[in-house]
Amino acid sequence: MTAKATAGNLPLLQFVSDRRWGAELEVNSFDGRNRPEQGRRPEGIDYVAMLVNRACPSDGCEIRDWEHTQGNEGWVVKPDSSCGMEICTPIYKGWTGLRKLCEVSHALGVDPRVSVDSRCSVHVHVEVADLTPDQLGSVIAHWFKIEPVFMDAMPPERKRNRYCQFMGMTNLLQHDTRITPADLTRKVGNVKYYSLNTNQMIRNGRKTVEFRIIEGAGVKDPYLLKNWIRLLIHFVEMAAKKPFPGPYVEGDSSSSFCWLDPIDALKFLGFWPDPKEYELSPGLRQTRNWFIARLQRYMAKDSEEGPRHFAYKELQQILQKFKDMGEEIVPEKHLSPTDLKAVLYDETLVA
Repeated sequence: MTAKATAGNLPLLQFVSDRRWGAELEVNSFDGRNRPEQGRRPEGIDYVAMLVNRACPSDGCEIRDWEHTQGNEGWVVKPDSSCGMEICTPIYKGWTGLRKLCEVSHALGVDPRVSVDSRCSVHVHVEVADLTPDQLGSVIAHWFKIEPVFMDAMPPERKRNRYCQFMGMTNLLQHDTRITPADLTRKVGNVKYYSLNTNQMIRNGRKTVEFRIIEGAGVKDPYLLKNWIRLLIHFVEMAAKKPFPGPYVEGDSSSSFCWLDPIDALKFLGFWPDPKEYELSPGLRQTRNWFIARLQRYMAKDSEEGPRHFAYKELQQILQKFKDMGEEIVPEKHLSPTDLKAVLYDETLVA
């Protein structure tokens, strides 16, 4: 993200980051098996690779046996024991790379032979090689704080999935834990299945953090993938600019590892309009509205009386605030747009 002065003297937030990333898209084998019979490839892997290659011929696609895939220059399809197979992007950055991912996702989405179920998910690796140890620690610490709101925007199968563990519901940290940024980075590398982890960084020196929480439906939904990856990169850029949280102060949600609620999360991301801290570009406003619509869809109504009752109440305030400002946010419009090509590729929505 970059911020520059606008005509109204507010900094402009827009999606122009060159931060590199890669994604892993999990899909079912055509026979539904997690693992093929010994010596055989997952059923349908050749067909899926063909679809990817047709959608993105400039980068090519190859089939490999299972391995830790990193640094690949083209697309890779390989077996995955959790669901059947996994599609790995090359290392991408900016709109050029994201558009290629959207085109592959669209090709997978319109093909009835390609299926995803609750075993599938999308993992996104975001490069952080340019960050200092303190900045990286700040990204991880602020993810821990904002994680409940991101989890609020997930369907039920991702909220209670052992492969994308909600860090805030483990014994990893308490609200008043004292820890250095370097120790925190090591600590979230010990478990591969945290919603954010540094496992490959600690084990293999890979300068990325991994986000594991979005559902497998994203494989076949290019609009979801576009906004999810933009949101993650935006989060990293914003968090890297923030100081590592200070010691716990009772009643101060910005301190230590206290969880944020939705309004504070939107303020953190620069998305809250009152008071307005930033002017958002059309593309980033699209991502903001998509995220709020996800909260509306997946924050269950029983949250009104449950452990997230305060977050649910704040969500209603958020929706009313935007409605009063003439921008009503509803899932039907912001999660399932009728003119998919326009919302994906319109040049005014790139940044």
